[in-house]
Amino acid sequence: MQAMNVHQVVQRGRGQRLLVPAKALIVLAFTWGVLYPTLLWSLRHVF
Repeated sequence: MQAMNVHQVVQRGRGQRLLVPAKALIVLAFTWGVLYPTLLWSLRHVF
């Protein structure tokens, strides 16, 4: 029973460790998706 609990905790920790880069990628993609068209629009507006 104890070994099972330890295994579950390890799996949960591994999952969280994998979630952090995924979250960072999602945030990065979102900010890029918002900033890039805005940047293009402002550049088109300037020239």
